[in-house]
Amino acid sequence: MCVSAPKELGVATVTVGGKNAPVSYCGLSGYPAEYQINITVPSGLAAGNQPVVLTTGGVSSKSANLPIK
Repeated sequence: MCVSAPKELGVATVTVGGKNAPVSYCGLSGYPAEYQINITVPSGLAAGNQPVVLTTGGVSSKSANLPIK
């Protein structure tokens, strides 16, 4: 969970394959109006495409696929 992000981003959580992915950084990326979120991919995920979902301010993103080998 990220609590150091700017107020506009709020508290961010990320899941990969339904498992919590620890957030190590979230904040400005260095480019205007772009935010960056660094996560650690949880272990034990099955091989294949796993959905990644970002949730902030009680709103979840659409899922994106992350290929796991």
